[in-house]
Amino acid sequence: VFAGLLVLTAADTKPVATIVGNQDIQATIKGAPKDSVQDQSLRVVDAGKMNIGVGVTIRSSKAPEIAEEHDSVTEVYHILDGSATLMTGGDLVNQQGAISTMRDPESPSGPGMRGQTLRGGDSRRVVAGDVVIIPAGVGHHFSKIDGTIKYLVVRLDPDKTLPMK
Repeated sequence: VFAGLLVLTAADTKPVATIVGNQDIQATIKGAPKDSVQDQSLRVVDAGKMNIGVGVTIRSSKAPEIAEEHDSVTEVYHILDGSATLMTGGDLVNQQGAISTMRDPESPSGPGMRGQTLRGGDSRRVVAGDVVIIPAGVGHHFSKIDGTIKYLVVRLDPDKTLPMK
């Protein structure tokens, strides 16, 4: 065990399981700057045919929001605390440029596009306990956050674009 990370290995030392400890998740939440957006990758592992990333995202209603669309990474959110209105689908409005791991090697979500908001998408309220699956290529944006929302994010990366961590 190293700082809450447990990697179980087979006799040939190939990883067979990775556990991201709750203490790492809680420490990330506790260390988040107030009234901001923090998207912190905790671990990215090679799972054979794809990389899988696990992180924690904390968003405040006081921080500016942007819409994103990821080229090849599917995201799964498990809402830990808080509630918000999540828009998905539709078109990016006022596209602000590409998300590039070449320009931002620490980008936790892989390459894609950003915009100010979405037009024509679906709005749904999400609350603690909900799980949201956002396929690659689907725009997403929190249009309203009730105070602060905290969620665990799992990123499925078949093109292996996420930086290993």
